This record gives sequence, structure tokens and C-alpha cells, in this order.
Amino acid sequence: MPIISDNILDPAIAGHERQQQDLLHALRTSRLGHAYLFSGQSGIGKRLVALALAKALVCEQPDDRAPCLRCRQCKMVESGVHPDVQVFSRDKSVYSAEYMRESVLDWAARTPREGKAKAGILLDVEFLANASANVFLKTLEEPPAGTYWFLLSGRSGHVLPTIRSRCLDVRFAPLKRDDVERLVRGPLKGAVETIASEREESSLGTDEREFLLDFAEGSPGRYMSLLREDMFAAFEIVRGAASAKPTPFDASEKILAHLSRAEDTTQEPLRERLHLLIDLLERDAHARDGGGSSDHFRKLHGSLDANANPKLVADMLVLHHCVMPREQQT
Repeated sequence: MPIISDNILDPAIAGHERQQQDLLHALRTSRLGHAYLFSGQSGIGKRLVALALAKALVCEQPDDRAPCLRCRQCKMVESGVHPDVQVFSRDKSVYSAEYMRESVLDWAARTPREGKAKAGILLDVEFLANASANVFLKTLEEPPAGTYWFLLSGRSGHVLPTIRSRCLDVRFAPLKRDDVERLVRGPLKGAVETIASEREESSLGTDEREFLLDFAEGSPGRYMSLLREDMFAAFEIVRGAASAKPTPFDASEKILAHLSRAEDTTQEPLRERLHLLIDLLERDAHARDGGGSSDHFRKLHGSLDANANPKLVADMLVLHHCVMPREQQT
């Protein structure tokens, strides 16, 4: 049982103490806004804080407005089955206007079923296009009594100004490396071991653990995403491309085979994994050349966005990593 702090919504959440304190203070002083934009890198805990605040809004036994985390209402939120606390995610590559009308606005129009408050959490609101945002604006600006909106974005610079201007902005910073390591060795240990066992490994190697911690960049969610996609192995294939047999381009075939999944029905998931791999390699190159390769990586991202053949992009990636070491020596 976690120790309940007087000034924290949920002590089990790693980091973000100031954000939790500010939101709890607003709730205690009846100054909680009706709409917030939680901005910051994906996978760092914004959703957890939003859910903790939702628990505080519906809790049956609050401790000076902090959620008890034990009552039926809190447990329902934790299990994702509370009718008055709803998490919405985009239905397509962007939120469609139809989805906003039939799912989001329909839910918002209902009266609370369990108490007096409702909390709607929208993930990835940078994917609200103009048409879908226009459908949502009036409900966001003038929500029904007792309804609160928590909008989350990993790329707040891409959030429409019409959405941003109607929300109070709460910014979240990445976690410390030690906090991420503590989480993956503690609460997330079971999930890590499950992924390792699916790869027929008893545990992660030291090199992979260090790689994941380095490139997680303070995000437990990114750590788990990199692990699930086995990006360490893909990264090593590229790094070893110069010695690939019979030619370096053999490595590009291995990369595509490694990043492809049997369940993929289109090339879009493969493209997303290639984007992720390019991002990792760019960050690694930046640490070695101070950003001298940035234009090359931008072109690779741009080629993928322009629907270039993934094999061509993989070839370009491999070629660059075969030539780059020789260039750096001259």
C-alpha cells in the first residue's frame, strides 16, 4: 500500500511532484480549470497524472481532495471501467470529425452515472485536425457542469492554436535516468521479463540494458517501446553493416526482415519502425559528430514520409553508416 502524501495525487507515480502538487492545490482551492493541456515527451507519465487527477474527482473517500486510491471509484478508474472517466485515442492517423461527434461529444453529453464529476482524457491531441477540432471546440470551451478535459500531447508545438488557447498548459519533463532504471527493475520488471522470454532470452544483456536506458531519454514508455520492437538488434545490424557479407547492402535486407511483422497488413508499421531506427541512429551520430549528419537523417525521414520504398531507405541508411567512419577519419 503506497504512503499517501499530503501534497501528491499518487505517490506511486515516478517524478512530476510539482505538477501533482499544483493540480491538487487547484482542486483543494476550487480553482481547477475545466481544460488542461499536458505537454511533454511521450511515455513519461502524463497519462498517469491525468488518471490520478480523475480519481481525485470521483473518489468516495478523498483525503483533503487527494484520492484514497482504495475505494470502488478509484479502483474502477484504475481498471479502465469507470463510466465517468474516459480515455480517448485517435481512431485513424488523425482524429476524425465523425469520431469526435459519435464518441467524444456523445460521452460528454451524458450526465455522470456514479457521482457529480466526469473526466475526459484525450491522447495525442496533436493529431486533432482542423475539422475534428472545430467539432470539439464548443464542448472544450464550455463543457457540461462537472466535466473536465485533460488533453495530452508529446509534440505540443503541433497542437492547433485553437485547442491550445482554450487549455491551461502543464508541462512535464523527462524522468531522471535513475528513475527509469528503478521502474524497469521494479514495477515494469514483469513486462520486461515477458518480452525477453518471448525472444527466448532469460534476461536482457548488459549492452542492451544500457542502450535502452541511454535512448529512452527519460521516458519509461519509450524504453518499453524500444524493447518491444527489439531496436537494439536493428541498431547493431546497421552498426555492423560495413562488415556485412556478401555486401553491406545485405544488412539492409536483414534490417527490413528484422523490422517486419507477420501481423502487418500495410507498410505503415514498417515505416514507423524505420523512422524510430533512423531517430536512434541520428542521436548516436550526433553524439559523435556534433550534428554533422543531421541533413542526411532529415532526408531519410522525408523519403519515408514521401512513401519511398522502405528497401531504398534502408539501403541509404546502410550506405551512410559504411561511408561515415571513413569520412570522419579524413
